[in-house]
Amino acid sequence: MPRYDVSVPAADDDRSVPVRTLAELFEAQVARTPGATALTGAGVATSYAAVNARANRLARLLVSRGAGPEGVVALVLPRSADLVVAQLAAAKAGVAFLPVDPGQPAERIAFMLADARPVLVVGRGHAEATLDLGELDDRAEPDTDLTDADRTRPLHVDHPAYLIYTSGSTGVPKGVLVTHRGLPGFFAAMREQYDVRPGDRVLEFSSPSFDASILELGMALPHGAALVVPPPGPLLGDRLAEVLAEHRVTHALIPPVALATLPAGHALPDFRTVIVGGDACPPELVRTWAPGRRMINSYGPTEFTVVATWSDPLVPGGTPPIGRPLPEATAYVLDDALRPAEIGELYVTGPGLARGYLDRPGLTASRFVADPFGAPGARMYRTGDVVRRTTTGELEFVGRADHQVKIRGFRIEPGEIEALLLAQDGVREAVVVAREDRVKRLVAYFAGDADPARLRAAAADRLPPYMVPAAIVPLERMPLTHHGKLDRDALPEPDWQAQVQAAHLPPRTPAERALAEIWADVLGVPDIGVDADFFELGGDSILGARALARIRARFGADLSPRVVFDARTIAKLAELLPDGDTPAAGRIASVPHDAVVPLSPVQRRLWVLDRQNPGSTEYNAGVGLTLTGPLDRDALRACLDALAARHESLRTTFRTVDGEGVQVVADEGTIPLREAEAEADLDGQLAAELDRPFDLGTGPLTRALLLRRGPEDHVLLLSQHHIVTDGWSVGLLVDELAALYAGEKLDPLEIGYR
Repeated sequence: MPRYDVSVPAADDDRSVPVRTLAELFEAQVARTPGATALTGAGVATSYAAVNARANRLARLLVSRGAGPEGVVALVLPRSADLVVAQLAAAKAGVAFLPVDPGQPAERIAFMLADARPVLVVGRGHAEATLDLGELDDRAEPDTDLTDADRTRPLHVDHPAYLIYTSGSTGVPKGVLVTHRGLPGFFAAMREQYDVRPGDRVLEFSSPSFDASILELGMALPHGAALVVPPPGPLLGDRLAEVLAEHRVTHALIPPVALATLPAGHALPDFRTVIVGGDACPPELVRTWAPGRRMINSYGPTEFTVVATWSDPLVPGGTPPIGRPLPEATAYVLDDALRPAEIGELYVTGPGLARGYLDRPGLTASRFVADPFGAPGARMYRTGDVVRRTTTGELEFVGRADHQVKIRGFRIEPGEIEALLLAQDGVREAVVVAREDRVKRLVAYFAGDADPARLRAAAADRLPPYMVPAAIVPLERMPLTHHGKLDRDALPEPDWQAQVQAAHLPPRTPAERALAEIWADVLGVPDIGVDADFFELGGDSILGARALARIRARFGADLSPRVVFDARTIAKLAELLPDGDTPAAGRIASVPHDAVVPLSPVQRRLWVLDRQNPGSTEYNAGVGLTLTGPLDRDALRACLDALAARHESLRTTFRTVDGEGVQVVADEGTIPLREAEAEADLDGQLAAELDRPFDLGTGPLTRALLLRRGPEDHVLLLSQHHIVTDGWSVGLLVDELAALYAGEKLDPLEIGYR
């Protein structure tokens, strides 16, 4: 049978890339540019030499705990500098790393850890961690590069480099073991295709649990570029634009759904290369982002070292192709009988081919099949994607051969969601499909008497956000074909309007009418009432970002991304907006810092009462917050100090001048944070803190107490004297603290309150 592939130019095919491990690739760059910046973020830049030294120390600690080739260590770490150092340390120790995003549901994390059976679980303050990164700071491990003499056994390029879990069709996620062998060729090819140069800045955009994070590391560190670690939280819309501009990012892999939220009007002169992948790229995104920069469409399953094919630089016009195979890869387009076809299923092979699925030999044999066109014993991976070969020799994505789908760049097996639904009481049958009108959304259908709201809650508790269906539709029975099989084409379209009709209150004000128009356009649902829930109408975080961008443009209001989750109806959202049809009020003149500021009537009453009853705690106020998940104490302290710097009321004390009380605002101030272990009588402990008196003359009049109930369970109490706060400002303080901790940038205050 003749060989049929879609090849890159012969000149690239002839290029030989030495086969080395991930550790060797990084260490070679350290030798070339030890003083260059390897990691940057949060105002800190770390050199290649410093990153290498820390990774070496951690690698030796891993080896001392038994980690080595053919083993696995789990890295339960968020997108961070810690994660990058831990990945490099694992590579140096020769052990495969399993990146686990701690933001995933606890049940999913527990499954992956149980299935992978890691030698160690590395984290920072995480309940599952058996090796906390804090230990590294207290140990004097050597910081020199490791050799096979230091490892538990010699390291070979065919040993696994990393383990990534993907969605499983039976409801069980499957772990993909990828070796070092394909990494050198992939990294070298990226340097050429993505035009990576020393000193460039590559954004760390992807979730640690997504193999695109390997692409970001490999695009930067083997080539002398810096990896930009952004603040915590989602990167969408204006926030993404701010990160790109502030850090002068030159390269970023951004899924099309996220790129669509990026405002086109931002000046990003340094943003030279944008890579899209994970889902189909709409032509309009190419029209917006390709001119003036290098835009590449990249495609690849987890089972083939991140990327199998990529396009030439995209130009506006037509459907963006997924291009041609990488230099060392081969692609086949085959029919059901494994015969070459112009439209058929895509198979890929080459050094980047994964070893297979962890402890799933049957599944491995069914997906990693014999290559009839290769050498004896050669294998190829059956992607399940249907593609078309164009007249130019490039590949275009057509769809899935099975019912696997991609949503927001994540590959999803609907069977995993179906299995969860079928495990719930009152569900006889379940099927999950992707429906696409303006946006692609998951829709679940079930036969039974279960409450859809309860099923949604169960899905949200156990699945990542991108796998939670936008709608859960009850049916009396599933539609069937004449052959007795499920008739997917007969599944009804979700009635997005049902929620509107259930509680329809028409818009009453200009602001509500404008919001209803924006929601209707973004969601594709007409005639929305002011009491309808954004998410029950089919909204999600991506659509929320789009709606916020429109709201900002219409009202000139700078709203936090979380407002869509907190104010889920038009009525609630309108309360947070200025009236678009009412002229803005005149600006309030600011008061110089050195002026003597008299007390307001309320403040004067409280000041007099305090003088009459020194040490009274009657007017102490507080708000308690439950903090769940890994806690960065240094970041929390910095956020509290930032609030003190931002708000004059948090730096204010009260003194007597000529017999009258006045406010005095310090140029600098802090919100002191005290830490303690939570006691059995938590309520009593909080009450005791609120019963501590404030001194109005010396301050500070705002303080914080952090109580530790567990490694990822804390209570934060913010206490204030009522003379510097009211109910509204407490809510503002909490909102801004949450925004700062999430890495959001707050706009400067035009006026300060005294």
